[in-house]
Amino acid sequence: GVGNDLSDWAKIESQALLLYGSMTELDPNAAVIACLCYDTPDNVLSGGAAQWDAMVGAGEIADTLTSATAYLDGKHVTMIGHSYGSVVMGWGLQHYGFNQLADDFIAIGSPGMGTNRYRDLNIAPGLLWVGQAADDLIARYGPHGKQPHRLAGAQRFGTGGAKGHSEYYEGESLYNMARIATGHTDPVSPFVSPWRPRP
Repeated sequence: GVGNDLSDWAKIESQALLLYGSMTELDPNAAVIACLCYDTPDNVLSGGAAQWDAMVGAGEIADTLTSATAYLDGKHVTMIGHSYGSVVMGWGLQHYGFNQLADDFIAIGSPGMGTNRYRDLNIAPGLLWVGQAADDLIARYGPHGKQPHRLAGAQRFGTGGAKGHSEYYEGESLYNMARIATGHTDPVSPFVSPWRPRP
């Protein structure tokens, strides 16, 4: 996400380990690669600077994954982008061939993926999964295109228990991401709005 640097690595690593623990319950051979291999802007409202950082970051991730092709060949690969990471993922799908480097994609707390059209992402319908907490204001009002779950072709999964912008690696959200990442999508629970319609 925005503002992250190596001083935040402990938090990023702990989230990766939580995901790894949930994934290995389903597939003992699962692995997680955590990547902070690009510079992030100070905030999601950084305009052109944020877009430039996303473009550069997408190229860096493409190079990293391409170098691991021999290891990843034949394995189910899922890419997860949280917050600004999903902006980078969107640029990568549009311009850097991410669709050739992973099987499916998860955007959580996304302020947009740089497009208002699913087809710009160059992936088949159903391969983009979106987690967005009901009270995540950054995801709701982000400036980088339409909310990903509103793109025709995306699937929104349940994030029950997650609050705000940074609690996606726990509870139902973590459960669902682990299942998507290991290819066990049948039990993925759908998003259910906590807001009840007025009578």
